[in-house]
Parts: sequence; C-alpha cells; structure tokens
Amino acid sequence: MYLVKRSNQILLLAGAFGVGLFIAPSAATADKHSDFKRAAGKSKCSLSPYSGIRSNCRGAASSGRDKAKNIDCSSLGTRGLRAVLKMNERLLRDAKNKKPKDSSRISKLKDLIRKNKRDIAKRKRKAEKRANKAQAAAVLFQRAHTVMGGPLDSRMQGDVSNAFNKARGQSDPGKKAKLMRKATQMSAWMGTIKGKKRSFRNNLDSRRRAAQGARKLCKKAARGDI
Repeated sequence: MYLVKRSNQILLLAGAFGVGLFIAPSAATADKHSDFKRAAGKSKCSLSPYSGIRSNCRGAASSGRDKAKNIDCSSLGTRGLRAVLKMNERLLRDAKNKKPKDSSRISKLKDLIRKNKRDIAKRKRKAEKRANKAQAAAVLFQRAHTVMGGPLDSRMQGDVSNAFNKARGQSDPGKKAKLMRKATQMSAWMGTIKGKKRSFRNNLDSRRRAAQGARKLCKKAARGDI
C-alpha cells in the first residue's frame, strides 16, 4: 500500500489495479469553506462554489449571448415588398395587353418582378435563420438559469448540512467549536450566494423572454405576416 498526498487529499493506492480514495474530513471541510467564501464575493456564474456548475453556466450563458446577436427581424417584413410585387405584376399584364406593345417597358417590369421575388425570398431566409438563432439563444439562457437554480441550491445545502453534521459528530470541544464556526460561515455565505444569484437568474430569464419575443417576430416575418 502506498500513501500519496496531493491537494489536501490522501490517496490510498492498493494493489496493482485497485485504486481507493479517501479524503480527510478536515481537508474536505476546509476546501468547501474556502470555495463558499470565494463564491460569495463573485457574481454571475462565478457565484457557484462548484467548477462543474460554473463551467456549464458560463458555456450556456456565453453561447446564448452569441446566438442572441443580430436576431432582430423588424426590418425583414415582406408585406410592403409583396404589395410592390403585385403592383408590378399588374403593370406587366397591362403592358402586355397594350397596343402597340412597349418591349422595353415589359422587359424592365420583368426585371423588377424578378428582383422583388428575390428580395422577398432573401428576407424570408434571413428571418428563418434568425428565428432559429433566437430559439437556440432562449434554450441556452434557460439552461444557465436552471443550472444556477435548484441544482446549485441542493448541492450547497447538502454541503452546509454535512459541515454541521461533522461539527456535531466531533468529540473534541475545541475542534467541534472550530468546525461549527466554519459551518455557520458556510451557511451565511450560502445565503449571500442565493441573494446575489437571484438577480442574475432574473437577468437570464429576461434574456430568454427577449429571445423568445424575437423568435416570434422572426416567424411572422418568415410567414409574410409583417
């Protein structure tokens, strides 16, 4: 059996293939204590004491912001263009029926009609693309909002409860008082984290709703309703 000390943890390596892991309770408590203290002084995704949640939150929030760029479809409506197209098609019919025929005018009207159709199709494609981006942004903002909610709260509560349980289970009065003090501090920092992340999650929810609103407008533009 070999003992290897690393990052306040003691690894017990036994046998050729078996690996056992033991984390000294005092070290684990110290690590959680410092993680909670650090997180309480941060903002946004960094409010999480856990690297995995921080990473998931940052990835989703950052990707959401990237997707939410340039998703405004207020200028992509085709109602006006379709009205112009109908007018030009009517003018083309009139030009074809007119005697004598004006070949130059007919040719120009045909070119205008082709351009009208290209512009309408181009706007619809842009609107559809932006609608998809807006939907993806909404999903990503929701993902960051979720991971910083229940999953984070449950994990913090579990660690705080464990810290108090370790303190209560300590027979040495001096060590017990020290552990109880750390558990109380962790509980207070958890309250700070919850309070600060509430506004961050509200911001994420506002971004999600804005992206959903943009998606609805883009869908209307793609259908030709505006």
